[in-house]
Amino acid sequence: MPGTVLVPVARTGDPQRPIDALRFGERAAPPLLEANPDIVLHHMHDQVQDELMVARMTYFRVKWCALPDAYARFLTGHLAPGAPVILADDQSRWPVVRVGDRHVFQTGAQGGQQPSDYLRRPHTPQPDGEAPEAEWGADPGLDAALAAWCAAHGHPLIRLTYPGPQAPAHAVATVMRDWLTARGEHGARLLVPSFVLGDPWRTINAAAVPFWTVFCVQSALGALDAHLAVSARYRAVDILAFQHGVRSAGIAEPDEWLAVARRHGAAARLVALDPRRFPHDIATLGRYGRALADLPPAHRPWTPLDATTAIRSLHTTGLAGP
Repeated sequence: MPGTVLVPVARTGDPQRPIDALRFGERAAPPLLEANPDIVLHHMHDQVQDELMVARMTYFRVKWCALPDAYARFLTGHLAPGAPVILADDQSRWPVVRVGDRHVFQTGAQGGQQPSDYLRRPHTPQPDGEAPEAEWGADPGLDAALAAWCAAHGHPLIRLTYPGPQAPAHAVATVMRDWLTARGEHGARLLVPSFVLGDPWRTINAAAVPFWTVFCVQSALGALDAHLAVSARYRAVDILAFQHGVRSAGIAEPDEWLAVARRHGAAARLVALDPRRFPHDIATLGRYGRALADLPPAHRPWTPLDATTAIRSLHTTGLAGP
């Protein structure tokens, strides 16, 4: 169940003038906030990753600061007695302008640049504080409300705490590889999803080890390099590349991904991507599902990974616990 929901709002403007987006939000946000007392609005404007999008829309990311009634009903109706509730506790924070009690404005986002890189740009409102990062950060109000609900209903709350969205990838890949090899699979194929470009079921059906990357950027490439450096050698690395249509600051090119995988002894390939068209090969979105379906199948049918084992292993490999 998401703690953050994207509300796209139609707006035409200059991507390089976040100050104009802030002024728009000041006018547009009050009715939304008045009608929804249990949300905090994180208005995000990233002219690097989202340059093409913010010319025609603006990003209202709303975070629950209390447990929604619909979530409470779902938990009540679906959890077995004593079953744990798992909270993905991303500790990302970002400089913001505080517009109101439940309204902040964030220039930039997680990706190829640091906050300071954005704040040096012209026409950028200067921050007066910090808040959970708009896209990924966890709101402490939802955490507290969920903890109270769990205590009242006899369910343990298990936190998987990490500093940012890229951080869990190594731990998840390690746990999944151990699980696959314990089931008799080779665990020698690494699949590198990119943002929304991926398919968990087809990954499992191919007995591939997933190493998720936040975007096609240098920081994610460095995380992949670090994972390969400390892991037993993979025979194959299949790379997906989410493209946002511009060669923005911090982007990692297709040949860089291939070079990193090959440096660690793997046969590397780009999945459903024509590198000559990067970063404009939008047809990748239509091709990648079939490409993943064509991967060699697992030797055994899928069976669930025990939740207790998974959580223990994630904590052991670097994700903080309760």
